[in-house]
Amino acid sequence: MWPILLDLPDQILTPRLIIRHPLQGDGAMVNEAIKESLEYLRPWVPFAKTMPTVEESEEVARRGLARWILREDMLLWIIDRETGLFLGGTGLHRINWDVPSFEIGYWIRKNYEGRGFVTENVIALTHFAFEALSAKRVEIKIDPANAKSLAIPRRLGYTEEGILRRNSVNCDNEPRDTVVFSRTTLYGLPDLDVRW
Repeated sequence: MWPILLDLPDQILTPRLIIRHPLQGDGAMVNEAIKESLEYLRPWVPFAKTMPTVEESEEVARRGLARWILREDMLLWIIDRETGLFLGGTGLHRINWDVPSFEIGYWIRKNYEGRGFVTENVIALTHFAFEALSAKRVEIKIDPANAKSLAIPRRLGYTEEGILRRNSVNCDNEPRDTVVFSRTTLYGLPDLDVRW
């Protein structure tokens, strides 16, 4: 079956989160979160090099929706289930449907860091990848200087496979390394009520 024919849910639910694909009109809420967190995000995520306009954030949302429909990429938003507040971005990226394999990426609003939202999100997406998408491999790749992000795959039992040396650039276009983590099963992943 072609990936475009996969019937995927509109959202993934956890006890505290709604994880959903972008929709037309999401640009303003995404832009607000980036504006609030730009300096905090700048060292770690390429899109934070400069502050996007609301229109540019809307374009990202619409392109994300289009790529979701085509199953080329799975950009997702992290929404607080209780308040409806946009907390950050995530997704299943660099998809290889032949394996299938996926890479989980994530960022969180500065004021919501350290509350376990990203960990809850990663557990949910790991379950979704293996159970709904029949993944054989799920990766997480992180700058070795990003101690807070490194703690998440380590805490969740991902295997640290190694470091890709000078394989990417940071926001100042300087070479940087990348730590590669992976999982090939759900074995040992902490329990969480995840529904879709």
